[in-house]
Amino acid sequence: MPRLNIPATKINLIRIKDELKLAVDGHELLEQKRQVLIMEVRKLINSLRAERSEMENLLREAYAKLAQATWENGAEQVALAGLATSQAIDISLRERSVMGIILPVVDATEAELRPSYSLSGTTSSLDEAARAFHGALQHIARLAELENAALRLATELMKTQRRVNALKNFFIPQYHETVKFLQETLEERERDSLFALKRLKSKADLPA
Repeated sequence: MPRLNIPATKINLIRIKDELKLAVDGHELLEQKRQVLIMEVRKLINSLRAERSEMENLLREAYAKLAQATWENGAEQVALAGLATSQAIDISLRERSVMGIILPVVDATEAELRPSYSLSGTTSSLDEAARAFHGALQHIARLAELENAALRLATELMKTQRRVNALKNFFIPQYHETVKFLQETLEERERDSLFALKRLKSKADLPA
């Protein structure tokens, strides 16, 4: 690992030691953050899979009921009923923080389903299809929340992993090598100075 190209002085040695300590402390904090993010991403993925499975089951059932309603009432009648249906869910957004990462929270409040289309001339299958799609709405909102949160946390996890790797594999070894070089160079200079002083003292002790 190449060292930093700086003069071997005591001031530089002290500075590099301080910076090395900061790098080591930073690596420990980032590693802790990485571990927390890994746990959060895993929990989100598990929740995401469960929510996706539930939503797919609900939508599969809803589309089956829609197909039945279309067969019984006709495509035109079903389309007109769909246009007449009012909003059946209120959605609001708020935020939460995980390790400083802002994640969205989707609050979906179901209103009472009141068909706006005329009940005359339609069969109960149309009502069943409407209720089925209405029941899937909250799961769709929850799934959107989980997918967005998982994407943000995964992105932050990758950034944190790169920083951990950079500190562990480059910066910290480089600073270790620099500290070692500075210490060895300064110790060698000190030995040379001590040896020179001894020689001078020996010469001074010789009789004239």
